[in-house]
Amino acid sequence: MNHKGVLIVARHGARRDYEMRNKGENWVFTNDRPHDPPLSEEGFEQAIALGDKIQGLLTENGLGECKVSCVYSSPLLRCVQTANGAISRLNELYRSNHEMEEDSSSASIKLRIEHGLVESLSLNWYSSWCLPGSDSSWGFYQKLPGEKFTWDEKSLKSDGDGCWNVHELATRGATELFLPFESLSHKIGDGQRLTIDYEYTSLYNLEDKRYRWGHFETKKNDAVRMGMVARTLLNKHPGETILLVSHGGPTTHLYAELTGCDFDSAPLCRYTGTSLYIDKGDGMIENLVVNV
Repeated sequence: MNHKGVLIVARHGARRDYEMRNKGENWVFTNDRPHDPPLSEEGFEQAIALGDKIQGLLTENGLGECKVSCVYSSPLLRCVQTANGAISRLNELYRSNHEMEEDSSSASIKLRIEHGLVESLSLNWYSSWCLPGSDSSWGFYQKLPGEKFTWDEKSLKSDGDGCWNVHELATRGATELFLPFESLSHKIGDGQRLTIDYEYTSLYNLEDKRYRWGHFETKKNDAVRMGMVARTLLNKHPGETILLVSHGGPTTHLYAELTGCDFDSAPLCRYTGTSLYIDKGDGMIENLVVNV
C-alpha cells in the first residue's frame, strides 16, 4: 500500500481505580495522586497484548511490512505503562523475526512523553477525582446535590473566589500533575524496563493554556490539540510507522478532527481501542480502522 507514513492511535488499558470502584471501593481516597491511577493487573496484560494487536492490524490492512519506529504517550501513568508494555512486546516480535539485534538496547523502540496526548482537561475529568466524594466516575459533579453542582461550565469558570472545596492538586497548572521521568521508571510494572527518550521535549505547550480547576479545556480545543500533535508527528517521521497512546475521548476526538466525521459516528473506544491511519501526502490522512 502506497503511503507517506502510518499512524496508530491506541487508548490505555484497564485502570485500577475503575476496578476498585466496581468492587464498591474508592481508589481516589487511598492515594495522594487521585488524578493519575495506574493500570490494573488486567491492564498490564492488555498492554502486552496491544503489541500483538498492532502487528495484526497492520498485516490485515496490507501494511505487514511496517514496523513501529517510535511511540509517543500521554504523560499520565496508565498511558505510559500501556505504551511501555506494547513496546516490550513489539521488541520481542521484531527480535523473533531477526529485525533487531538481540543484545542491542539502542535498537529498541524509544518512548517519548508528549503532553499533547493527555486526557481531556475538562470539568468531567477534574470532577472525577477532585471533589468531595469523587469516585473516578467521569463527570462526577453531576451526581452531587446542590445548586452549584448543576451549573454549566461557563458558570463554574466565572466563579473565582476559591469557594470550591476541591483537591489542592486541581488548582495547580496541568503540567504540575505529571510525574517526572525518574518517578515513572519506578512505576512501570514488574520485570519491565522503561526506555524513555530523555532528550525529547514535548511539542505541545500545556503551560500556555493555563488549564486547572475553573479553567477547563473544551471539546473543540481537545480535538484541535490532538490533530495538531498527530499531524506534526507524522511530518516529523516521514515514511515511518508511529504509535500514539492516549485516552478514550482524545483518541476519538482525533478521529473526528482528521476525518471530518462526527465524534458519535465512531465506535466507543474501549481499553486499548486502536485506530489506524495512513498519510497519503499533501495533508490527506486516511482512516483504515477506528477504535477496534
